Amino acid sequence: MISDLFRISTCLPVGRYSDLEFNNFMDTTLTLIITRIITTAAKRKASDIHFSIGSKPIVRIDDQLVEIDEEEIVTDDFLRKFIDDSIDDYHKKVLEEEKEVSFVYIFEDKVRIRMNVYYQKGALAVSLKLISLRVPSMNDIGLPKIATQFIEAQHGLVIISGPYGSGKTTSAAAMVDAVNKTRSENIITIEKPIEYIFFNDKSIVEQREVGRDARSFVDAMKYCFKEDADVLMVGENDENIVSLMLDMAASGRLVFSVMGQLSAVEVLEDIISKFSGDSQKHGREILAKVFDFGWENPAA
Repeated sequence: MISDLFRISTCLPVGRYSDLEFNNFMDTTLTLIITRIITTAAKRKASDIHFSIGSKPIVRIDDQLVEIDEEEIVTDDFLRKFIDDSIDDYHKKVLEEEKEVSFVYIFEDKVRIRMNVYYQKGALAVSLKLISLRVPSMNDIGLPKIATQFIEAQHGLVIISGPYGSGKTTSAAAMVDAVNKTRSENIITIEKPIEYIFFNDKSIVEQREVGRDARSFVDAMKYCFKEDADVLMVGENDENIVSLMLDMAASGRLVFSVMGQLSAVEVLEDIISKFSGDSQKHGREILAKVFDFGWENPAA
């Protein structure tokens, strides 16, 4: 996925990231340390890297958390310097106000990383998720043949569901890019943050990041009605967003989203549960209209 990193020379010897030593670090030294850690994670086929003060860097491999034994304990100064070198002014302000922030960090022009910065026990912590520079194809990730029917549909709601780490976002991105490569459509993605970067092929792809390009998911979706959108990919699904997704699907658009449920039945139950009181009847009616378009199952 990020084989280019393997060719980077990381000759800096492993040493403790003590406060005193770190105060003398140059930016190049920090880059070498982070590059070494990311390269180690990539070689071990890790999906995530965790930095917590007082612990060694930890990677997730095949759903197991494993320390990088050859690295040293992370200190407050080390983590603050890493964050300062990675974050822009906008996301720094979000971190100050909300005590957590998520954004995509471009490391060494070699790899995209979703960087989550947050506080725990009053101290900063960081988790990194490695993201391929290229949107994988549906074949690359082994999506079933039925998924082809979804990307050929002109309208409807496609929900990719599954537990955390099962590849929901990657699957949605692969399906949207398949539409991009095979059809002439206006595609809009609404995400926080933007993970995969799409490039126009047969379609136009516009990617909007909530917080930077739009105030909220709801605002961004409302404008999609005015922006001549044919296909949407939405990265959130609370009550107001689900209602808008159903309205968009029922009005002739093709909408992709992800949810954490394990089955189609649970997906449907969760969608209905997001509507309360009288609005639940409206939700059922719109959901029925989406089914009228010929979807046997809104979950992929």
